[in-house]
Amino acid sequence: MKTFVVFLGICSLSFFEIGALELPTCPTPSDSGVSVCQTSAAYPSACLDDAREACRGYGHHLCSLDELKAAFDSGVTTSYWNLVDVRDRDARISICQVGSGHRYEGDECFVKVGDYATWHIPNTPRPSTNARAFCCKNDPATFTYHDVQITIETI
Repeated sequence: MKTFVVFLGICSLSFFEIGALELPTCPTPSDSGVSVCQTSAAYPSACLDDAREACRGYGHHLCSLDELKAAFDSGVTTSYWNLVDVRDRDARISICQVGSGHRYEGDECFVKVGDYATWHIPNTPRPSTNARAFCCKNDPATFTYHDVQITIETI
């Protein structure tokens, strides 16, 4: 006679609107589940060294546009324009609002998939002189040594 263990999970669906997750200010608690935060101080947009150093101080790094896309895809949004690891650009974790009568050109939107209404992560070549920075948590298997990114993979 064989014994089988069966797990029966019951899920209930709720039709309440779930609000977007607002971006926290750095540092983020390690158990927050949010991989991106914004600095409370502003840094020069012409040179990203100070912003990078501030993020390193939190054990993070200056976010890439790909990382902002991942944050948006997981439900994080913000109305703030912050620095990213792209010189002379700032970005926002939100819908782009492109097309006729809207404020962004197509090349100012990082994710251009589907209808205009779904495009997201606006980024512009018009950053403020000083702006806050988006800092992303470091992947424990990835680190930087003398500006070389090293990834450790288990095989």
